[in-house]
Amino acid sequence: MKERFDREGQDFLDRIITCDETWAQYFTPESKRASKQWKHADSPPPKKFQAFASAGKVMASVFWNKRGVIHVDFLPRDATINSEYYCRVLSDVHMRLRKKEAWFDH
Repeated sequence: MKERFDREGQDFLDRIITCDETWAQYFTPESKRASKQWKHADSPPPKKFQAFASAGKVMASVFWNKRGVIHVDFLPRDATINSEYYCRVLSDVHMRLRKKEAWFDH
């Protein structure tokens, strides 16, 4: 890489794409409106269950370059990261990058 940088300089650095993966936890909290209940004035308050932030999680792969985020891929539930998955994701990244580069060139 150093030899390429020595030859190409900033042009080489401008073409670098980086990827990182992270687990994102999610849950859908109940709104105040959705939690309202009709009750008699003498009735005890309804029992509320606590919502846990770990209700679900998804792995996100984020690809970016010096101009910003190129593509975000969310791993489907029960899917495995393997060569087939990476080939599909890299194909998506390539397509997105070509679209973004065409937009920047105009």
